[in-house]
Amino acid sequence: MNLIKSLIIGLIIFFCASLSWAAGSSVTQSGTGYGFQELHNAYGPTNSSSLTLLLTSDNATGAVSADISQANMDLIMGRYIMQVDCYPDGTDTPSDQYDITITTKSPAGAAGYDIMGGTLANRTNATTGDTAMPYIGGLAYGPRQIVSNLTINGAAMGNSKKTVCVIGLSR
Repeated sequence: MNLIKSLIIGLIIFFCASLSWAAGSSVTQSGTGYGFQELHNAYGPTNSSSLTLLLTSDNATGAVSADISQANMDLIMGRYIMQVDCYPDGTDTPSDQYDITITTKSPAGAAGYDIMGGTLANRTNATTGDTAMPYIGGLAYGPRQIVSNLTINGAAMGNSKKTVCVIGLSR
């Protein structure tokens, strides 16, 4: 009986420890400094807003993927993506030339296309970051309307690295 108890306790300790070692990836979408914000100037409200996200890559794969929360989607649906700024958060700088995509989702949940048209590929890890406009085809860049739920993805960021993405929006 003591052997069985010891075995069970050992397994519980092993599984609890292994869960704490696997940090995983995450996308912070709310809280201080993150989430949706209407933008104002000295004259009052503007037609602009932003959605600020903190991406933390997986500690084993260097990747991150998360759906934009339904609460945030309710606020940004129908708006236009004007530009996206990505920059390191200042603590764990991503690897140089990491990639970000913002993909659409079908009503059934299947992945669609990169709403930015690939312009968030090969991000620099410089502290100043990068800004990109959506690519809409040919030689044209311009706003893209949000008409479906979105997923934000990061690749080749390095293990447990962080970057901030600010999605500039307009009505």
